Amino acid sequence: MNNNELLRRMADLKNTYEKNFENPWFFILIEGLPVDPLLLKDIRDFFRIDESWAITEARTREGIRNLELFIITLRHYLLPSIKERLRISPLRPDMMIRDRDQRAIRALVAYSVPLKIEILDAQLKAFKNFLDANNEAGTTSLSDKYSDVSA
Repeated sequence: MNNNELLRRMADLKNTYEKNFENPWFFILIEGLPVDPLLLKDIRDFFRIDESWAITEARTREGIRNLELFIITLRHYLLPSIKERLRISPLRPDMMIRDRDQRAIRALVAYSVPLKIEILDAQLKAFKNFLDANNEAGTTSLSDKYSDVSA
């Protein structure tokens, strides 16, 4: 497996995640959701891998699993209630914010968050397919490369 290509794809995935989900406004939005802070820490730790010698197959699979869990959690808990959380839902007029500018900005956020989740999911699936394709192509797995190293 070409570790440089793997690192490049990880960097693309990291950029998408950090640009869209590592923002203070997003943490305010997911406050109260069952998103484990350790899950977010594990995702950040996964994205800190920037050297080819530090990549292991187990760590990469764990990072993929954590990102998949993050995406599932957002789809299940955030998306159904995003307008209520942003206080722009016409179903709750008593909770709706009155400022038209804020309502417009929040409507854009409510529209863009599902798209950002889909972009991250598509990138993650492409990353996972890249790993699977390289493992099926007869190349050695990442863990095989480093299992012969003695301390």
